[in-house]
Amino acid sequence: METNQNSSQAGGNTGPINAGLTKKSSKGNVPASQVDLAEVGVNVINYWATVPALTLLYITQPNAKIKAVDFQTKIQNLLQNKWSRSPVTSELQIADKLANKAVGKVKKYIGAKYDDDDDTAVSHYPEFGIEKVGSAYKLPVDRQSRKVALQLMVDACTAAGFMTQTYGASFWGTFKANYETLLTSAGSIDGTTSSGVGSKNVMMKELKTILNSLIFIIKGNYPDTYKGELRSWGFQKEKY
Repeated sequence: METNQNSSQAGGNTGPINAGLTKKSSKGNVPASQVDLAEVGVNVINYWATVPALTLLYITQPNAKIKAVDFQTKIQNLLQNKWSRSPVTSELQIADKLANKAVGKVKKYIGAKYDDDDDTAVSHYPEFGIEKVGSAYKLPVDRQSRKVALQLMVDACTAAGFMTQTYGASFWGTFKANYETLLTSAGSIDGTTSSGVGSKNVMMKELKTILNSLIFIIKGNYPDTYKGELRSWGFQKEKY
């Protein structure tokens, strides 16, 4: 069975999109992890309502709470998309491995059709969407290119009369339909996630500004006991 190389190709990797969601590296009072930031933001700003004497000129506690809750909702939605993407990614990887195995069988069908004349058989590979990848002949590694190659495979198997073979035209027709469905699902999830990342970054910056502002006024109003006050407000950095 040929090794699958598609995990980092189109429809296979969402690492950059999800980067930072659960990152654990903060040593300050404001968490680096976006999940922790969302939780701390809501907790701190809720506590702020119990200390109305402390104010910020540029934003009120109720408006800050709206921003904190909106950011937390955004992070939850992005995590949900990440979790939804995981099984689709696994199914695509399984499909890629099956395709690689099936291509090996098709190459044998082609060889038999041309009396095991290797040069002649290889010359017909492109008709089936098979190309040279490194030192091997297989379907394209890039998933969008592979999608196009699958149609060539269906058409060529039909034209060559590979109708009753296990990995003939019927197999590839069904495989192509299922593969396209998986790619569509992956693309839909990735598109939704990507569209949310830009607004998430703006919201995160705003929330961090609010939290840092609160830290400054807490330190200014409680010069001797601010560490305890920060903990009371919800800035418990040992947890993140």
